[in-house]
Amino acid sequence: MTIKAIAFSAQQRVAERCGISLQRSHVYESLAAAFGFASYASLCADAAFYIGPPGRLVAPRMTDSVARRLAELGFPELLNRQVALELTAVVSDHGLRTVHIDHVIDSLVPGIYTQTASDEIEHDTGEKYDDAPANDHPLIGDWEASSFLGSGLEEAAKRGNPKAHYALALLLRTDEAPVSSPYWHARQMQGDQLSDVQLEWASAHRDAAEREATRLRHLCEAARLGHPDACVDAAAEFEDPAFLKAIGQATVRDPARASEVAAELGQLDQAGTWCAIAAQGGDIEAVRHKIDLFDRDDLLRRWTWVHFARLLGTDLTQDDYQLVNEDGSDYDDEVGGPGFPVGVEGVDLPVLDKQQEARALGEAQAMVSRLKNGLGVLTP
Repeated sequence: MTIKAIAFSAQQRVAERCGISLQRSHVYESLAAAFGFASYASLCADAAFYIGPPGRLVAPRMTDSVARRLAELGFPELLNRQVALELTAVVSDHGLRTVHIDHVIDSLVPGIYTQTASDEIEHDTGEKYDDAPANDHPLIGDWEASSFLGSGLEEAAKRGNPKAHYALALLLRTDEAPVSSPYWHARQMQGDQLSDVQLEWASAHRDAAEREATRLRHLCEAARLGHPDACVDAAAEFEDPAFLKAIGQATVRDPARASEVAAELGQLDQAGTWCAIAAQGGDIEAVRHKIDLFDRDDLLRRWTWVHFARLLGTDLTQDDYQLVNEDGSDYDDEVGGPGFPVGVEGVDLPVLDKQQEARALGEAQAMVSRLKNGLGVLTP
């Protein structure tokens, strides 16, 4: 099932029940209006369709929105309401929903805060459809299994949407190696007739290779179109710092990782900037990197970071070691056996004079205040 198939079924339904031949473009515009978007183009710029639980009642406001959009498209006013009712019934029968592409990305990027299923989606019209199905977000496991969501993202990607390209690249990513065989695939390419397990392994290898090629194509296109997180991923994937230069002053979702990638590729200025953003956001590991790597020549700044971390509940001047087993698991005194200390040594800095100490503490307190009040960060 795809959005094209639903649009076709909507055309048939309107033709059968209303005796009207509805243009396909009018169907798309109506479906977008049902979810509060000003046009189908604006929907594709920010969101994608997916399939949720069917059978939920459609709000009258949704029908009103569809009728208004049909009127804007020049549809006969006497038929607007009847056609709008049929189109919104299609939405309900198929369980059609919309989800913001940024939400899809947030849910697929490891370690990033994701919205909950109850978060509202605000559309271009500024309306919130509390009783419409637009905010019934599925679990990410359902998304990964949903070819429908992928087809919706493909539609947005065809329109040059960098977010859609990046979301597709994330959806196509997999950490599981398929049971496949490049050997049998090569034999198949040479003309050998395979059967049973040999054919299965060869086919699995071909499918995995095609999936990976598609993933990289979407990643590169998202980076080319300037999506900052795609640029970071592409720089890491291809070990090419040129992707990082395309980011400019744009915000990345994971500045700590961006800093790590930039440092590995020799872009130390960018690495330091992103590390500062992550540190001022409360990332203690990034704070330690600022102290140990990027601010080594600025004692006042290093003490400021120490005070900042302490105000957030971590004393970086104290050693932080723990005993683990050889495999890295927590050591159990009752079991005994050899243990291995892992961790980091506490920060040891020369003492500041009283005036500088007060200044460092004051700057740390100001950073904590900015963090708690959601005022953002000040980068060097």
